[in-house]
Amino acid sequence: MASDAGREAGKWALLAAAATAGIAFLALPWLPRQAPPALPDEFALATPTGRALLSVLQWHDSACAAGDVEEFAERVTADYAKGFARRLEALGRRLDGVALRAYVGLDGSLGLARPVENDCRGGFAHGERACLVAAAPHGQRGVIGLAFCRDGSAFRLDAVAHQPAVDPGDAVGVAAFARHLLDGP
Repeated sequence: MASDAGREAGKWALLAAAATAGIAFLALPWLPRQAPPALPDEFALATPTGRALLSVLQWHDSACAAGDVEEFAERVTADYAKGFARRLEALGRRLDGVALRAYVGLDGSLGLARPVENDCRGGFAHGERACLVAAAPHGQRGVIGLAFCRDGSAFRLDAVAHQPAVDPGDAVGVAAFARHLLDGP
């Protein structure tokens, strides 16, 4: 009989735990969530915001090098992916693993992270958009800008632009280019 009473108490304890868990799962979506921190107007690559954006570029380049279209789509906005696919179609290609691998080069040297790692000229933000500006790679003139949108607490690449008329050493020109990117689509 003592074991029956113990089993009965165990059943009630299990039922109470299940009910508590059920109530918690029901209440969880309505609990207040902490909004992500506001983005600083300007930041360096070595800051948490700069490192988060660089990480997106590194994941992007890694997905491209692997030819992983699904992972690529996870790192970019839908608009960016559609625009990239349209540009490939204009060249008679389609968005697939072969095109992604060609985009970053066989050794990854054409990827987006390297120019930022090598010569980032600054990070800028406005609202939920942020961008990094770096000296243009591979002997090109000017700068490249990489714009990102914050999607919840994560960033996604939203635009890549080359501006040959901006001197990488011109801080005012770099900032003006960044503002143009942040005001983008």
